Amino acid sequence: MRDSGLSGSRGVSGGFAQTGLFQGMSGEDISAILDCLQPKWMVYKKGQAIAVQGDAVLQVGIILEGKAKIQVEHVNGKTLVLDEIKAFDMFGGAFAGSGIEVMPFSIWATAPTRAAFIDFSRIMRVCPSDCAFHRRLIRNMFTAMSKKLIAKNVQISILKNTTTREKLLAFFDMQMEKAKSREFSILLNRSELADYLGINRSAMSRELNHMRRDGLVLFEGKRFTVLG
Repeated sequence: MRDSGLSGSRGVSGGFAQTGLFQGMSGEDISAILDCLQPKWMVYKKGQAIAVQGDAVLQVGIILEGKAKIQVEHVNGKTLVLDEIKAFDMFGGAFAGSGIEVMPFSIWATAPTRAAFIDFSRIMRVCPSDCAFHRRLIRNMFTAMSKKLIAKNVQISILKNTTTREKLLAFFDMQMEKAKSREFSILLNRSELADYLGINRSAMSRELNHMRRDGLVLFEGKRFTVLG
């Protein structure tokens, strides 16, 4: 990870209790294990790089405040948005634990963002006292990595659709399932959504208007309602 930002911390646990990595732990347990993990806090401005494609992969990152996007940057200058991450999401764990030496993507803050970084080796190495909450931490780590893999498989299934409308409908199905409602908001803007779906932005905008005309969807900004 590149140290691009201002270091700092805000409280001992600083929102860790709401992350999947520390699920099922009390505030006291989290405070104790943070002494062992020794996380580093970083602050980023909107548009600043949190991690750069090609950087060494050694740490697990956790967004404590703000949001960011994960994207691949091709040699021809084009970018492809792979995912959006928000407060309490974790990133980099699968790569840090896989033996991959460099980041295959970049992460950019899309709002003022505060993150914490923990060496993967400190997570996976049980402390000398063999405390129960460190064993729980390792279980949570594998659970979080599994969820990331599932999310990536969902994106692949969306990209397998042929037409722009099919990709949009598949994406909307995923968002409705997450929100448990036909009404939902997304973090991606139009350009980022087009990148995520692997389609042209202008073509996507035209298709959204056609879908609204056909009574399939209503939208305003990042807010969508699926009608049929």
